[in-house]
Amino acid sequence: MGAWLASRFVSPMMLGFGALIAIPILIWLFNRYRYKKVEWAAMEFILRALKKNRRRLQLENLLLLLLRILAILLFVFAIARPRAPTNPAQVADEETGRVRRNVVIVLDNSWSMGYRLGAETVFNRGVLASREILRSLKAGDRVALVEASDGAQAITSRPYSLDERGVVAMVSKLDDIRLSNRPGEVSPILRQIPAVLRRFDPGGAEGTATTKSAKTVYLITDAQRTAWLDDQGALLDPSLTSTLSEIGAENGVLTIVDVGDDEAQNVGVTDLKIGETVVAEHVPVRFEVRVRNWSDRPVTGLQLEYYVDDIPGPLRQASPRLTTTVTLEPRSTRTFTNFEHAFEGLGAHRVQVRLVSDALDVDNGRSLVVNVREAIKILLVDGQPDPEEWESESDFLAAAFEMPEDDLFAGGALYEATVRSDHELPDLALSDYDVVVLANVPTPTAEVAGELERFCLDGGSVIVFLGDNVESEAYNARLFRGGEGLLPVAIGEPSEEGSFDRNDPDLSRWYLYPTGPKGGPLGVWQGDSELLPLLRSADFFRFIACAEPDEADDASIVVRARFFRRPANETPGSLALPPRGDLSTAPPAIIEKKIGRGRAMLFTTTADADWHQLATSVYAWPIFVPEIVGYLVRDRVGGANLRVGDIYEATVPPEYFVPRAEIRLPSGDEVDRTLSRIGDGQRFRLEFEDTEDPGLYEVVYSAKRSEDDGGAPGDGAPGGGEKIDYFAVNVESFEGDLSRLDEESLRSLLSDATFEWTDERGLESLLRGPGRGATGFEYWLWFIGAALVVLILESFLAMLFERMRR
Repeated sequence: MGAWLASRFVSPMMLGFGALIAIPILIWLFNRYRYKKVEWAAMEFILRALKKNRRRLQLENLLLLLLRILAILLFVFAIARPRAPTNPAQVADEETGRVRRNVVIVLDNSWSMGYRLGAETVFNRGVLASREILRSLKAGDRVALVEASDGAQAITSRPYSLDERGVVAMVSKLDDIRLSNRPGEVSPILRQIPAVLRRFDPGGAEGTATTKSAKTVYLITDAQRTAWLDDQGALLDPSLTSTLSEIGAENGVLTIVDVGDDEAQNVGVTDLKIGETVVAEHVPVRFEVRVRNWSDRPVTGLQLEYYVDDIPGPLRQASPRLTTTVTLEPRSTRTFTNFEHAFEGLGAHRVQVRLVSDALDVDNGRSLVVNVREAIKILLVDGQPDPEEWESESDFLAAAFEMPEDDLFAGGALYEATVRSDHELPDLALSDYDVVVLANVPTPTAEVAGELERFCLDGGSVIVFLGDNVESEAYNARLFRGGEGLLPVAIGEPSEEGSFDRNDPDLSRWYLYPTGPKGGPLGVWQGDSELLPLLRSADFFRFIACAEPDEADDASIVVRARFFRRPANETPGSLALPPRGDLSTAPPAIIEKKIGRGRAMLFTTTADADWHQLATSVYAWPIFVPEIVGYLVRDRVGGANLRVGDIYEATVPPEYFVPRAEIRLPSGDEVDRTLSRIGDGQRFRLEFEDTEDPGLYEVVYSAKRSEDDGGAPGDGAPGGGEKIDYFAVNVESFEGDLSRLDEESLRSLLSDATFEWTDERGLESLLRGPGRGATGFEYWLWFIGAALVVLILESFLAMLFERMRR
């Protein structure tokens, strides 16, 4: 009975005051029997008159008595705070008799919450709203805190049961949540909440809970549209409805608390890059900067500043190399290409652009590390060497990398290709090269296959061209290894069996067409109406069939191009048109696989002109091969340009090995990291995972000294000194879109889901006033109003009856 009362009243103990109804009853009885009956002749006349109205008077007095009793009962019920529980699973605490509240506070701390509103930020609003929720809780209530940037991370490993000092402790934990530089997406966050809710119930984490208590989940967010919807206004995650159903299955109710600003507008730098594959010393390069106005109002007068190497730090200022005034129309992007710079000195250089300034700081700047080098070093391993010109497997590859003596790069060739036979491969140091190309190489030994894999893991790239010398079974056994090796797929047999004659008119003819995501190794061809016909016009007569990779299950594998059978009636004007039909049924031509920090790329045809015409195209081949290599090297150099949360990895040569390296953060703080020995023990790796702050990082290695210079025995490199590297970290630009999501739009997309929506102004009434709070819909205000109405009615009837009696 006590539990039932507690589930219907916030303060069931107050119902004891219902005994006060005895007061008007006692007064009525007292007034009825307080006089003594005395015979009086004059009263006989009055009594005869009263007997006529006796029944009416009794009814009037009884009605007034009942109204007074009802008024007292209504006041008692009001102070007991009657309610309708929001969930039948709410259970009263055995000691206090009140319903214990179970609350999960999910605080959005993605970087869009850093939008400034005068002296405060939207994140500050969210913290204040979280504090209001905590202060509404009582001893015995349970609460869990979750921060919600880039997925959900529980601040409390289990629900925290509050005692008298518990609210203060939880407010302290709340203050430990810091504004993140990671983006926010709602679906990954909400998918973690059912697991959090299960921890509130005994056996819930193991799935053995017999009863599930009621819980309220408060998602405190800026209601950023891009966290919920895509560009077309559809849900980013179509399964969001089922996720909310899972929350409901745990007796949870989601309440979205919108603390965002309806007038928010933002301008951000979304990209900073250079177009060149490799940057050479003393050669001007042009930078491309994209600035986006995310708001619906025009922007004028912002200043865009460019810095090179002399970057302003926490304790110093630097003058920009160039300042540009930014003017943008609503919802528009502008690309600036007016900054050009020639670097002096080989090695890593730092570039930064900054907007000065708007209300969201984190995307007002972007950083880039540029590696200035002499050349890209390529090892061409020839599996079919021949003294005759154009007969070796690597001849056409080497020709694609040759540069004229009067080329713009007077300091040396941009590409430095070295040709070696497959017999020399076991004795070569692969770490001296950026890219290794296997051209129709007979099956490498197990040792060579292992070295190639380690070369990729350390950041190098391997390109494999197939041909007549390749034995499929041996390649699959040593280089594919069931998906664990270098090759992205298992290879099969040639597409044209038996004799092969390119001049045979009945021979199948195929063409190569890019099918992978734009911006990859064939990005220069994709969407270019002038270049693409050059690529498609080359006939391919033969290739090695291979298994179809499952790109959906393995994100590390991408099909970059496929072979399409050339129509017999194809005209030159149609060469740039995309192929028709199901692309996945076309044989793969170029397949890429990410391995560690490097990549492997499989070409299912030859590197020479035996099986295709592309190698003899004087216009296409000199673009095709260097672009492929440039993409792979650019990706390797891109390891110095990261997103927030990425892991920085660097392989350190032995002469610079020290047990620890010093890393200087964008904030100016310095941390140490230990290097680990890898491979043959002559190389060392640095891994740094604390990349939560955008900006430029400096890595300092102190070189070892030899015994002649005072070093310890075994310290190899003489002279000591330092090696300094840099890497840049940037935020995800899409988070800068502060467009707002409204309740009506969300309800139309989640019509089958149950959730509540409020803002910071409505949160207080939701928590404390009569309404749908965590304790259920409370009716006390209605009972007070009814009691006042009853008292007014009683007074009116008493006055009316008195007048009628006169």
